[in-house]
Amino acid sequence: MKLWWGANLYWLILLTWGSFKLSNYNFDTSELGEDLSRALIAVAVVAAALMITEFQWAWYYWLTNHDKKG
Repeated sequence: MKLWWGANLYWLILLTWGSFKLSNYNFDTSELGEDLSRALIAVAVVAAALMITEFQWAWYYWLTNHDKKG
């Protein structure tokens, strides 16, 4: 379970860092419009967070059921 908690910390740090970097992106020089860029960033961060949450939940469920059997 220590590995699971370590993975949670890793994903939290990675999402926080990525969100910070994307939120400080210079929209004035981007090829996309400012509103579209902000919407794409929001969708990408939410989608990544949901995928990571689902993976971590499935992994936790597998670990706890695996521990009960053994």
